[in-house]
Amino acid sequence: MSDTASAPDAVSTEEISELIQRTLENHGTMKQIRGLTDTHMATVYALAYNLYQQERYQESHDLFTFLCLYDHLEKKYWIGLAACRQLLKRYAAAIDAFSMAAMLDVENPELPLHAAECHLALGNLEGAESGAFAARHWSEGRTGFDALRDRAALLLERVGKAKAEATTKS
Repeated sequence: MSDTASAPDAVSTEEISELIQRTLENHGTMKQIRGLTDTHMATVYALAYNLYQQERYQESHDLFTFLCLYDHLEKKYWIGLAACRQLLKRYAAAIDAFSMAAMLDVENPELPLHAAECHLALGNLEGAESGAFAARHWSEGRTGFDALRDRAALLLERVGKAKAEATTKS
């Protein structure tokens, strides 16, 4: 018989939907639902990262999208996706991905700084300022973040000048 819907072990769409909902409610991932292992994910990540290193950003983006879909709780997947989007000049989408990564790693000052750069590219001075302030805040008193603090300060200076110019033009 070719109709799988009538097979004794067939699963209905409703049962699949319920399984997905239960899994996600219990903080599960599509990776678990589909039976992908950490090795599978690591292999895809390695390929996505290598493509990124080769400046093949669209191909890398597509793989990072897959990774984020299948394991939405892994911050490095969101960071990779966000970086690709930023380099592809998809700034609004990059901000979304940086925001997701920041929710998973709230004390990482690099994420709001990159989001601030994207906001600035979109002409959103308030968003750029907010991101730069957050980057500066999360880098204060931490070793190894001097260059990031300097970049945040420069960005804040640039935003301040842009706001002043906008005020004088009005």
